[in-house]
Amino acid sequence: MKQNKGDNMKENKELIISCITNLSLFIFKLVGGILCKSSSFIADSMHSCSIFISDSMNIYNKEKERNDKFYYINVAAGLFILFIGFGIIYNVLGRKYYLPKSQLFIFCSIAIFVKLVLSLYLMYSGQNKNNQALSLSAYNGRLDVISSLIVLFGTMIMRIFSSVKFLRYIDMISTFIIGLIVINIGYNYLKEVISFKIGTTITDENLISDIKKNIIKNKNVIEIDEIIILRIGDYYKIVGSLEMNGQYSLIEVHDIICKIEKKLKQEFKDIRDVTIKVNPYRRVL
Repeated sequence: MKQNKGDNMKENKELIISCITNLSLFIFKLVGGILCKSSSFIADSMHSCSIFISDSMNIYNKEKERNDKFYYINVAAGLFILFIGFGIIYNVLGRKYYLPKSQLFIFCSIAIFVKLVLSLYLMYSGQNKNNQALSLSAYNGRLDVISSLIVLFGTMIMRIFSSVKFLRYIDMISTFIIGLIVINIGYNYLKEVISFKIGTTITDENLISDIKKNIIKNKNVIEIDEIIILRIGDYYKIVGSLEMNGQYSLIEVHDIICKIEKKLKQEFKDIRDVTIKVNPYRRVL
């Protein structure tokens, strides 16, 4: 148990680093967008804000019991991110034309460098620890790098070809694209929230086989009827049924199942919940 708490603390530290960075980028981009008169860079700041919300909720989720209140709070966070995305797109309508200032190149370059380093760090940590929350944050970080690149290249084209009238709308187009990216983040977050509620079935045959081998090591288990693995957020839930000798008492069966559950959680750190049904063994003649 202590080891699991230690692992959670390390994961939280990485997400906290991501939260602080994204909050700082949100303020940095917002100020830069206002000073440089770039609606796309202001939209990009909202992108960083949405990732900050997503990471903050992942930290919150690790400390809270999975119940209806937990579910509704996460749904509200996902809907708020969607609201930001649609708000960015709505802001494009009726927007006046402004040629972004050249200082925007400096703001964009700094933002791209910082977010690229952070996303690579989170990607490495997520793969190394097989942690879905870190991997999702890294994926959102890469999208943030792309959105800042869109702003950078869009601004370059606008300033180089400022005399071409139709190119003046590139900043608005970039804003629209970033709005779609933020909507995608909100959608993925809500999809993740639903997996917390109902779980997603894992079909990894190697993992299922390893779990079955671990269970069958118990000499009291005669046969395994079924094993279902559900991913709920960043952990696994095991649902299964097995057969034992019908002569065991209820207390003896309970003790055996407790030992199996404890063994599974020790061998597989991502397994937090185990539900096993026991049937009396029926020999087929």
